[in-house]
This record gives sequence, structure tokens and C-alpha cells, in this order.
Amino acid sequence: MRIVITNKSTLEEYLIEALVYGDTNGDGRFATADYMLMKRAILNSSLLTSVYFTAADLDGDGIIKTSDYMKVRRHITGAYNIYDHIA
Repeated sequence: MRIVITNKSTLEEYLIEALVYGDTNGDGRFATADYMLMKRAILNSSLLTSVYFTAADLDGDGIIKTSDYMKVRRHITGAYNIYDHIA
């Protein structure tokens, strides 16, 4: 998720990227768009970088796999809670 903070005195803006596991498009919530982006990354038709790659790599092994994708998909449907399994 991207957060912009503005210093009212100087009007300088600061961009913060916060890690929300499973949120691969940075909108701060889980939706079908998140697991579709993961599916594209697994098929090598899309590239997730930075915090969005980490958000998709739920087991932390450095690879976005089908098992990561299925966990996000199951979380969205309510069949699984990824926060119960994040180390």
C-alpha cells in the first residue's frame, strides 16, 4: 500500500510503501485483482517488484508460487486466514 505524507511547513511529500501481505496491487485491501496479479507473475506475464513481490511471497522463500497464490485466493473467499500463518 502506498501512503503519501506531506509536510505542511515545507510542502515536501514523502512516499511510504507499507507491506500488506496478499495486497499485490497496493490498494490496501484484498480483492480478485490481487490474486490475478499473482497468477500473472507465476506465469511470467507480469512482474511484481519491491514491496508487492514480498506481499505475494507469503512463505518468504523468494519465489511466488502456486501455493502462495492459492493462500491469497482462499483468504479472499474466507476459507483461510493468511495472517494466522505468516512467520
